Amino acid sequence: MKFFKLILVYHLILLLQACSSGSFQRYGYDVMKNAVKQRCYQELRTDCDERESYGVYQQKRETVQQQ
Repeated sequence: MKFFKLILVYHLILLLQACSSGSFQRYGYDVMKNAVKQRCYQELRTDCDERESYGVYQQKRETVQQQ
């Protein structure tokens, strides 16, 4: 649990150093993606899916917003 908190603090520091809102969004997405992956591995599950990249996610989101 200490390791997870350390990683979280590290990510928060990097997040505060980001210079644009796009960077904040991309970084937030990556942090959440890594947290979900970490939890999956901690639960010793074998069906941990690789989540899509932020670019693919953003394209899908824009497509849905245009409809």
